[in-house]
Amino acid sequence: SGDDRAMGSIIDELKAINVNVEGIDAAAAASNPEKKEKIRDLYRKALFENVMSCVLTTHALLIKNVGNLKAVVDEAGFESMQQRCGYADDMKSLADFFGGDDAVQILKSLPLRRLTPAYDVVGMILASLSLERTREIDGGIGMQMQEAVPSFFEELLTKEERALSDHPVLQAGDQDADCIYSAGPFG
Repeated sequence: SGDDRAMGSIIDELKAINVNVEGIDAAAAASNPEKKEKIRDLYRKALFENVMSCVLTTHALLIKNVGNLKAVVDEAGFESMQQRCGYADDMKSLADFFGGDDAVQILKSLPLRRLTPAYDVVGMILASLSLERTREIDGGIGMQMQEAVPSFFEELLTKEERALSDHPVLQAGDQDADCIYSAGPFG
């Protein structure tokens, strides 16, 4: 987090993910570089811990999947293997994901009966695709989406921030057999 983020909003986010911020004063931290850096360190650590499970699931299901590789031939006629989907630079940003359509195809080919713990990753990829193109929110695999329970987002967004968008906050719901079986071959 940089100076573009108010200390109060960082502290609010930390509270929302159950990090103990008792005794931390946002106003005092904003004017004290050492206190500000301690809060930023706490935030970076908490963010890393909360995002890591989604990143590891994405790597296991998609990026390290043998179906994610394709052979390509360069101008000199040399063949190499390239990823069909993945992060453009995962050490720099997890927001720049390429090959979303290929990711959906790989996901559909997986022999999964239950998508958990991949719901968050799957939902993120499908939601991203639906924003980029005019398509169904579930990418056409029949994934059941439902409005998120208020506790899921109320502590993260103020009423004013929620009012800026007409789009509902969604989460993956219980999946019926059609969705479960559309996710992969089961012999």
